[in-house]
Amino acid sequence: DKLDAIGAIGIGRSFMIAGEYGERLYIEVDERNFEKAERINNFKDHSPNIEYLVKLRHIIDRLYTDYAKKVAEGRLKFMEEFFERLKLEVRGEL
Repeated sequence: DKLDAIGAIGIGRSFMIAGEYGERLYIEVDERNFEKAERINNFKDHSPNIEYLVKLRHIIDRLYTDYAKKVAEGRLKFMEEFFERLKLEVRGEL
């Protein structure tokens, strides 16, 4: 399973990789543009929040065991809340 890619560990990993590739902390996007998983090849137009929208929030669909899916639900909820909070802070709304 891919549980190590989501939750607090997944957020940390996303930001480590973003730093390695010189990505921005956050990019404002319309979430409706990311309803299905796609591949982004230009890392300069990529950020951890986009990685969440494009890939990470869909990991639960690729899990096999009931236990993994239950764990993933909690981890994905945390990620959703984190990236929502990050958006508000970047906008200066919080």
